[in-house]
Amino acid sequence: MVLPDIGFLTRLRRRATDAQAAVTILGDARTAPVRTLAYTDGRRAVRLAFLAGAASNGYLAHLPGTVAEISESIGAQQPDRLDAWLRVGQQLGELSEVDGRLVISGRRARAIANNDPVVTPFYRSVAEYYFGPHQDLPSLIGSSPGRDDLSRSATTIADVSRVTEPLIAGAIHDIVRSVDPSTWLEIGCGSGVHLETAMTTHPTLTAVAIDLDAGVIDDAALRFDALGLRDRVEFRVGDASSCVAPGEQFDVVTFLNNIYYFSETKRADLLAHFADMVSPGGELVVASQCAAEHGGRASVAAAQLDFLLRVQREADASLPTASQLEELVSQAPGIAKVDLWRPLPGEPYLILRGTKQPE
Repeated sequence: MVLPDIGFLTRLRRRATDAQAAVTILGDARTAPVRTLAYTDGRRAVRLAFLAGAASNGYLAHLPGTVAEISESIGAQQPDRLDAWLRVGQQLGELSEVDGRLVISGRRARAIANNDPVVTPFYRSVAEYYFGPHQDLPSLIGSSPGRDDLSRSATTIADVSRVTEPLIAGAIHDIVRSVDPSTWLEIGCGSGVHLETAMTTHPTLTAVAIDLDAGVIDDAALRFDALGLRDRVEFRVGDASSCVAPGEQFDVVTFLNNIYYFSETKRADLLAHFADMVSPGGELVVASQCAAEHGGRASVAAAQLDFLLRVQREADASLPTASQLEELVSQAPGIAKVDLWRPLPGEPYLILRGTKQPE
């Protein structure tokens, strides 16, 4: 008589026990699908967290190398913790080990290591301010004065917004061709990248560029020095309404990716003020991401940005809807027609060009 394989029976019982445990964890037909989704989201969250950390700390630029080499390169005083973090990247498939050295194997990790101008700021924004407002919601809808993401993460927010540069560049080229402007006013110039597009397209264009931040203006001025365009731009620091005299006139006035920083109750007066400064036949140009219409849909990115803006302490900020934005531009004094441009299919991003009534 052949005795049964006790090891086999033990393994069989353990498998049955494990299967029962899995059933208990997942639950019944009602709970199993959503619990499976939650588990899958958890794995995705780990990847998002790893990549967000990598975009913020810059450590992937020190690969390939051993843990000891990477630790020495970045000055890590507790290399065991660094090693644990790098192992997360290995388990995700973003990193691999080749001949005892860690190398980058994931496409997203490689883009971050190469400081991709779109990918890296996106993951850095996740690390800095994507989750905080959601976690702080109980206090934010209570007595909290709000968050300080706009000031604390100003550089990252500016870098993320650069994804729209090619869209705006196309509009600027078209404006220069159709208006043939001599003078240009940019409200909230930032780095001056949009103004650079206009000035390199039109070789005799002169401009006034305004920003609240003196450091931003200093950096922009240095940049225009290097480009050989500094003598054609007058930089001004301060609030736009007080930086431009009422009698000044410009062929083009722009608000590019910044109308949402102004209080909703003040936008009509703001645009009316600057529409008066647009020369006959010139254009008032506003570009902005837009919130969903009441009861409608916009996009996840727009909803997240609107939420982020509304919970800040520095400004009474929010995204306008497309209809609100069109109404603001069309009702500005002297605007004869409005051209509405949706350059990005699937995203509620609008560029509105309001033409001033010709003489």
